[in-house]
Amino acid sequence: MRINTNVAALKAHNYISDHSETIEHSTRKLALGSRIARASDDAAGLAISSKLSATILSKKQAMRNANDAIGFFQVAEGSLHQLSGLLNRIRQLSIQSMTDTVGSQERSLLNKEVQQLKNEMDRISESTLFLGERLLTGNEKVFKIMIDTQKDANHIFAIDIRDLAQTTEALGIDSLSIRSKEEAGEGLDKISKGLHKIGAGIAKIGAMHNKMNLAINNLNTQYENLSATNSKIKDLDYALETAENLSSKMKLSTSRISMQIATDVPKTILKLL
Repeated sequence: MRINTNVAALKAHNYISDHSETIEHSTRKLALGSRIARASDDAAGLAISSKLSATILSKKQAMRNANDAIGFFQVAEGSLHQLSGLLNRIRQLSIQSMTDTVGSQERSLLNKEVQQLKNEMDRISESTLFLGERLLTGNEKVFKIMIDTQKDANHIFAIDIRDLAQTTEALGIDSLSIRSKEEAGEGLDKISKGLHKIGAGIAKIGAMHNKMNLAINNLNTQYENLSATNSKIKDLDYALETAENLSSKMKLSTSRISMQIATDVPKTILKLL
């Protein structure tokens, strides 16, 4: 037995240091919920996870952009339905004006209502706004919605509203009058064309709305799959790590007992002397 150099105590000390470091690192992983607490844990995995995390955040923002565009379609479609209802009322009044059961005085009153309805249609067209942009006045702006992480044409959704003008002038009814049977009859063709134009606008908005919903569904699928992949690379298996943490704590306790025994041996030898 040697007194000057206690090899057993040195070994025990090394074991204590190793187990303490393992426990500290394991505790950090448990706190972070991540398998990779530092680059040395898995350098390649960390690089892949970082890239995936950036893509996931971009997909999330693209989904927000697409959902914001849904609001655009809802605003436009709501106003188009209002315009359709008003124009149908004008058509109803025109048909009423064409019958001989109403006189000139009644036709004059009916015409006043028609003019008020036309004014309201223009007001709705002028006041239908999205982020300060008029949607139903023939605006030349083309809204571009970023719906993916690349900037090429396949990842940008263009909303062209140049042919969505729904003012009375655009609908061809700005000069419409039903003060006489003849004027009411002539106006019916204009009203039919106007209703067709409004219907075409609603169909266009509906088609773009459906296309945007499909884009959102695709983004949701990509987001889910990318998140699952990133989770497999980076997320911690709590059951396994907790078991390893407990094992390291038990080994640390055993090493401390061994250290105590190793330091007691020289004392025993000194007593014998």
